[in-house]
Amino acid sequence: MAITQRSYSIPGGDYQKVKQFFRENFAPFAANGVWKEERWEYMHVIKWFEYRFHFRIGLWEEDGRIVAVTTYENEPGKVFLFTAAGYEHLRPELLRYAEEMLPCTMEDGRKFLRVEAYSFDPAFQEFLRAHGYAEQSRYDYKAYDFAKGIPEPRLPADFELLALDSVPETDYKRVNDSIWQGFNHQGEGDLESFLSVAHVPDFRKDLTYTVRAANGDYCLRRGRITK
Repeated sequence: MAITQRSYSIPGGDYQKVKQFFRENFAPFAANGVWKEERWEYMHVIKWFEYRFHFRIGLWEEDGRIVAVTTYENEPGKVFLFTAAGYEHLRPELLRYAEEMLPCTMEDGRKFLRVEAYSFDPAFQEFLRAHGYAEQSRYDYKAYDFAKGIPEPRLPADFELLALDSVPETDYKRVNDSIWQGFNHQGEGDLESFLSVAHVPDFRKDLTYTVRAANGDYCLRRGRITK
């Protein structure tokens, strides 16, 4: 069956189709560079996602099944190329599409494109180098193997670990502020963004944890407290 390419359409019902693609193709610890489906879901509710460009996301299908995706996460300029196993030969086409449809424009008018690659996929890295790309920065993704079991948390006295479904909604703002400041941001977090994430279909309040002090304050790393 011939492989066809088309644009992504949220109103057209493609959100679930792409989510299914990630569900079927994710390898443990993202070892093949494919996102978990939760990241696709999260992408659509964060405040930085540029919906107005969503039609620029590219889909490749074979017999009605998605086999490759070229997408941005927040906005064009930084892209990810995903293929199902056995469809890696589509990478040149995915890259050409990204260069045409998903670059950002810099202040001086030049086009810029950053393609994310993973250290455990040297073939993809070599592919990018062969097409004129060079490594600019790197950072490590952390993953924990739950097959090892979950260590029992040990907290200082007067602190408790709580699942979000045990936290009153009137405290959500303080919980969100602790998350925001925990990433070294200043001031208050965006409560609407927190609520939008908390209401996506796959969000699990019982698997989302925070730490609360005996006086009711929510805790940050490095010993800071959010009032």
